[in-house]
Amino acid sequence: HYSGNVMFKLWKPEFLQAYVDTAIEKDTAETWELCCHPEFESQIYQCVPFNTWQHAKHINIPVLVVRGGKSDLFYHKAGIKLTKKIKNCDFIEIKELGHFLMMENPDKVMETILPFI
Repeated sequence: HYSGNVMFKLWKPEFLQAYVDTAIEKDTAETWELCCHPEFESQIYQCVPFNTWQHAKHINIPVLVVRGGKSDLFYHKAGIKLTKKIKNCDFIEIKELGHFLMMENPDKVMETILPFI
């Protein structure tokens, strides 16, 4: 069921199974819910600063930004903007991946990141 969902479509089957096994639990005989309670999850998003862009110019270490080319949450334009705001910033896009890079192809992500490190 989950593998057909847009969010999970590109995930490796073993990662999707681990998510199902650990991130959701039976609520009633017919329904399931996230193990992370909605109140807790909403608190996480309430703590995120609204204008994070203003801080980018203060980063003074080398940065590698990796974006999945099929991500619908982190846009190509945002990656380009980061390279203009951060002095020593490289931007790499892995065209065949989505937003959850490590769940989709961890080997490709590591192959991309290791030379930078």
